[in-house]
Amino acid sequence: MSDEKHSIFQNLNSTIIVGAVFAAVVSEYIHPHPYGLYFFPSLRMEIGGKTIHIHHWILALGILAVYARYPFKNIYANSLTLGALIGILAQGVSYSTAHWILYDEELYAEARYAGKRSVAE
Repeated sequence: MSDEKHSIFQNLNSTIIVGAVFAAVVSEYIHPHPYGLYFFPSLRMEIGGKTIHIHHWILALGILAVYARYPFKNIYANSLTLGALIGILAQGVSYSTAHWILYDEELYAEARYAGKRSVAE
């Protein structure tokens, strides 16, 4: 049993693509938006009278940071896990409202459902 550190990028194979595509497609359909299935509601927190929206891509980024410290040693498990986290992250930042952290329900709904890119337009 060794204590050597492993990088999440050391042992990858093409399975990373399967993980990324699968996770991106699944997260597209289970996350709340006009054609989603609404399995998981958006995570919001009230802090000092402001509503903070924790996007799923932020959660994936946090999990990726933890996973980087403790990756799977199995090449297939590592590739699938890293691919899935990258797929969720990429799908999340593709939203036009991905950069909105302070949540304003009216502006958010207007931009999301009308297809606007930003409030300034």
